[in-house]
Amino acid sequence: MGLARLASGRVVFVDAVVPGDRVTVDATMLATGRAGRPLAVLAAGPLRVAPVCSVAEVCGGCDWMHVEASAQAGLHAELLREQLAHALGGATLPDVVVHPAQHALGYRTRARLHVDAHRGAPRLGFRAARSRDLVVPDACAVIDPPLWAAAQRFGTWLDRARGGGELSIAWGRAKGERAAAFDLRFDGDLPAALYARIDEAVASGEIAGARVWLEGAAKPSSFGDPRPVQRGADGLDVVLAAGGFGQPSDHGAQRLAERVAVLAATEGQRVLELFAGSGTLSITLAPGAAQLSTIELDRDAVSCARENLARRGLEARVSEGDAETRPLGKVDVIVLDPPRTGAPGATAAIVAARPRRVVYVSCDPATLARDASALAAGGYSLTALEVVELFPQTSHVETIARFERLRPGRA
Repeated sequence: MGLARLASGRVVFVDAVVPGDRVTVDATMLATGRAGRPLAVLAAGPLRVAPVCSVAEVCGGCDWMHVEASAQAGLHAELLREQLAHALGGATLPDVVVHPAQHALGYRTRARLHVDAHRGAPRLGFRAARSRDLVVPDACAVIDPPLWAAAQRFGTWLDRARGGGELSIAWGRAKGERAAAFDLRFDGDLPAALYARIDEAVASGEIAGARVWLEGAAKPSSFGDPRPVQRGADGLDVVLAAGGFGQPSDHGAQRLAERVAVLAATEGQRVLELFAGSGTLSITLAPGAAQLSTIELDRDAVSCARENLARRGLEARVSEGDAETRPLGKVDVIVLDPPRTGAPGATAAIVAARPRRVVYVSCDPATLARDASALAAGGYSLTALEVVELFPQTSHVETIARFERLRPGRA
């Protein structure tokens, strides 16, 4: 999305533009302050490129595929600085350190597809931009090609299904080798043959596992090990909760965890991690820390975190609970990686707990800016700002922000 200035001088939001574009827009939409996609590009800006995906203009996934890949990181950093500068007023912001993606295409090692089997053969695809319509590409430019192929094979097993749902795909482990893992949530009827086919695929090692959760069922049917597996920052495997949260790529997840550990500087410190997930950050925070405690709401993720820590011989107080409402004790360092909605409740508790250092991982600059403003009002200064390019071809920005107390005092 960009800001466009009309001939009248009015400024409106316009989708799918780049700096320097001259475009025509739908005048009937201007009353909303948002003109949608351009009707035509009269003159292309220097960063505009032709999307490599044939459905890029209708798919709701890669909203920046029309932007030169090498320029996307800089635009992400600029977007982040604008949001934080506005939220923090006249505060001097640190330089934004950008960690580029390893690959701009084919980088996703986990994704979520929509399944539509309401009429005719099942279709797997993505939602159109700001619509419930399904877009079915021949191939996805940002998903690891072998993983995309595995998802298409799974789609054929849904023949004669009736209904709809979501299919999460990721790489897992089968017999020590990389194999696809699936998590299907479905509202409707599934063919009995599906379960037999999954069972055969698990037994042969064709897939790592699958979990099938029908709407209204008390619990899912599980085959093999449906949990995704990513490579941790220490080079060892990290298991993630089936169908739960995880970063979109192995390389990106590793880089993010490495930088969080450096910025948190946990050596000899009492550390608390909020929204800890399956422990992908915990395994880098625990070594050298005087004490690590974690809080996570999802029970399956808590179980994975305990397994990942135990596999490395690391100790932590891993607890299940809501990090937005849990009172916080006396600690030196707090690390948090909340959902896109941010963490207003946890931020208020952090200010009350007065840790020396806060490392905040965010996937939304707007909610980060809101919570950063609350931390600043509570006596914290933003001392480091880094962008990890986890989502090439999209407007999504993954940020690590470090805050330190202006007057630490005694803990």
